[in-house]
Parts: sequence; C-alpha cells; structure tokens
Amino acid sequence: MAGRALIPEKVWRNRTSYGRERAQQVPAMAEALKIHPAIVAGRMRFEENNDRLLSRYVGRGQVRKHFPEWYEEP
Repeated sequence: MAGRALIPEKVWRNRTSYGRERAQQVPAMAEALKIHPAIVAGRMRFEENNDRLLSRYVGRGQVRKHFPEWYEEP
C-alpha cells in the first residue's frame, strides 16, 4: 500500500524492470521522490513476487528490534 501511495503510477511505469539497471534505479527513484529506497525495492519485490530481489535495500531484523517483547534473541 505504501509503495502505491508514495510512487506515482507515471513514474512507476517508466522504470526499468530487469537486471543491474533495476538495482541502480532504486536509489535514483527514491532520491527523486524523496522516499526511502526500501519503499521502491519493496514494491519491486512485491510486484515480481520475489523476496530475494534487491535485499540490500530492505533491512533485515530492523522491525524486530523495536518490539523486543515479541521477539527473543537467538
């Protein structure tokens, strides 16, 4: 939902959707729209149904640290 609300459809339709160009486009699009790169990468991952795609832009374990009462450290 955040991706659709923060990334205009016109901008989204003009993106590159493959390979190295896609990875380079994440920070550029995020900067142009003044949003976090994780929003752009998350939308790409969601629309391509690939949770491994662009993982360097999406934090791992970042949400958990804000809710310590729900998660135990391994």
